[in-house]
Amino acid sequence: MNRNIFIIVLSIFSVSWLFFAFELKKFENKYNSHKELNELNQSKGLWTLYETATYLSIGSKQLEDIVMRDNSDRDNAQGSFDTYLYLPNIVIEGEYYFTKKEVDNWIEYQMNNGTRIKLQ
Repeated sequence: MNRNIFIIVLSIFSVSWLFFAFELKKFENKYNSHKELNELNQSKGLWTLYETATYLSIGSKQLEDIVMRDNSDRDNAQGSFDTYLYLPNIVIEGEYYFTKKEVDNWIEYQMNNGTRIKLQ
């Protein structure tokens, strides 16, 4: 009887360690991809939509919605407006690009002015 309990406990313990190792590997892969992206971003002048969304910890679709809404609002704005009211970007061959400095300035402006960004 004791031997059967020992085998069961040992089996559960082994499965637990395998699960832990699997989860640790997933975390390591995620950490490394963010680390590689961060290293890449430090050396690049322009960020893609995906890189910027990753930096902001939101989905690419959410960032694209924000940029499209901001660009539309900026185009329809009358008079002057604060530079960082809208996320600065440029469009090259139909793709949005950003700089870290401008994204950081936009974040700071949004935080200092209590702006609420609507994510869909």
